[in-house]
Amino acid sequence: MDAKAIVSQVAHLARLGPYAPAAEEKLAKEFNRILELFGVLGELPKAAHAQDQGVDPTPLREDAIAAFGSRDAVIRNFPERESVLLKVPKVIE
Repeated sequence: MDAKAIVSQVAHLARLGPYAPAAEEKLAKEFNRILELFGVLGELPKAAHAQDQGVDPTPLREDAIAAFGSRDAVIRNFPERESVLLKVPKVIE
């Protein structure tokens, strides 16, 4: 859910009238989830700042790539375009 959808949901909740207790509880849970998502969105600038400082927020773990060769080999052989990643091999009958 992106920020625009979150704001739209909050605006929708604000327009609705009084609720039954069960509905209020459900809406409270949904609103807490929205607040959690805003918290996640708040972390994004921190990650961008870390990246500006030269800190890579998503380093490749050596144990995760060991089966594919060295770290340099994985980076060197990784496709540069998304279209290569999404190619489906042709089946020859």
